Amino acid sequence: VDEFDHHCPWTGNCVGRRNYRYFLSFILMVPIFAIYTISFCVVKIAVLSLNSPTGLVGWEAFTEACRADPVAPLLAVYSLIPLGLVGALCVFHMYLTSINVTTNENIKKFYKEGKENPFDKSIGKNLQMRWCGYTPQRFIKFHKFGDEDYIDPPVPNDWQMLPEYRDEN
Repeated sequence: VDEFDHHCPWTGNCVGRRNYRYFLSFILMVPIFAIYTISFCVVKIAVLSLNSPTGLVGWEAFTEACRADPVAPLLAVYSLIPLGLVGALCVFHMYLTSINVTTNENIKKFYKEGKENPFDKSIGKNLQMRWCGYTPQRFIKFHKFGDEDYIDPPVPNDWQMLPEYRDEN
């Protein structure tokens, strides 16, 4: 793996140079969607509390709204878990990206005190390189014709040429 960062058990994949941007996008989107879910659950509970059919207010209206729709508070509390855990992971990887160090280098303390990272440009350039830089070509070509197989896969002109359509007479 070119510029190996780590093996991610969530995606079941090694994270390196060609897919680190997508990994960062994934761990950035999880907390954003958790905040989105929590906010809509809170709004739903607030609307149910304010529109209480029994005319209750305050804590009683809140508990009545939670009894009327028990999924909303449970989902809001459940969404706090990925918000905290993946949010911390996102902050950690943003820090690593800003100093241009991989997770592997950070764990092994590759750049110790007094040893400077030669790849560290600046915070802005490091973030730009990770988020907006080019994705290098792969080293191994799995198709003999290159990338055109992805764009226009070969289709047989004569279906009779395929073995399962051939007459055995």
